[in-house]
This record gives sequence, structure tokens and C-alpha cells, in this order.
Amino acid sequence: MMPAILTTVETTALALLLAVPLGLFTAVYLNEYAKRGNKLVNVIRITTETLSGIPSIVYGLFGMLFFVTACGWGLSLLSGACTLAIMVLPVIMRTTEEAIRAVPRYIRWGAYGLGATKWQVVSKIVLPSAFGRIATGIVLAIGRAIGETAVVLYTMGQAINLPISPLDSGRPMTVHLYLLANDGINMNAAYGTALLLMVIILAFNLFARFLSRKRR
Repeated sequence: MMPAILTTVETTALALLLAVPLGLFTAVYLNEYAKRGNKLVNVIRITTETLSGIPSIVYGLFGMLFFVTACGWGLSLLSGACTLAIMVLPVIMRTTEEAIRAVPRYIRWGAYGLGATKWQVVSKIVLPSAFGRIATGIVLAIGRAIGETAVVLYTMGQAINLPISPLDSGRPMTVHLYLLANDGINMNAAYGTALLLMVIILAFNLFARFLSRKRR
């Protein structure tokens, strides 16, 4: 089970490395820089809402067609991570937007009154003030990425060995559980994998609640 655990960690970390900066900068642009009524803003919001309602199997098929086939990456860690990044991006964007909106306006006005620039206000005041809620959204995104099966099944393959490079195939814990349960050869290992997955996802959700309560 150890290669499956390490593959899950690698895939989730790479997906967050791609999704968190993009989601963070997009949320900052929408709330702090974009003008109201901008057509680009409307397109971004509609796209985000659409992505948040798409089933995971559709993400898996898209990743297989685009990253695996069109980009030529094959069944690899990179294909799975990029597909997971697209899937968790709406969660990160939405929670970051809500966190930025929750920062009181008078804090910004006070900074502007002291001569701070727009970027200084955003980087030194708004983002640090919203860090607790942003971290909660990232933790929830981690939990969702770890628990997905269809996305990584169609984009990463089923190799049992630990992937050495981003273009190597791998088997995350969810795929490992699916194959064990589907074959029916070693159900004790399948039950153990399922229990470990439940404990990990529960731990991430409890940690997210802890961060939210601590921030309040």
C-alpha cells in the first residue's frame, strides 16, 4: 500500500501546486482589480460555476482525451495532476473570493489613507487577513482530490510501482481500492485501504473546521 499512499501524496501536491496560485490570483483579480460589469469577469464566473457542477467522470474523460491523448503525456502523474487541478480550481477560487469579501472595507480605506498602493493593500493586508478562510478552502480541496477515483483512473493508469518522474504511471489509493474490490482476491486489503482513505479525508475535513473556528 505504501506506493499507493506516496503516489496519492505526489499527485495531490502537484495538483495543488498548479491550482492554488491560479485560483488565488484569479480571485484577487475578480475582487480587487476587475471593474463591475466587465464581460471577462462574467465569463470567468460562469465558467467557474459550470466547472463546479461537472461530475468527476467527465473530468476524467476530458483529461484522458486532452492531456493523455492530445498532449501526448500518456497515462502519467502529470496528466492526473493537471486534471485534478482543474477539478479543485473552482473550490479554491470560491473560498478565496468569499474570504477576500469578508475583509472589512475600512481596513483598506485606512491603508489607502496612509499612502499604500493597491498591491501593498492586497499583499500586506487583505490576503493575510483572509488567510484562515483561504487555508480552509485549500484543505477542503485536498480532501476532494484525495477521494476522487474516476479522474485518476482515466489519466494515471494502474501501475503498482511508485512513479519516479511526472510522466510515469501510478496507482493512487482510490484506484488501488477500486482494483482490489473489483478483483475480489484480497478483500482484507481493500477494506484496509478504504478505512485509511476515510480516516485521511475525515482528518482533512476536521482540520478545515478547526481552521475555520480558529479564524472566527
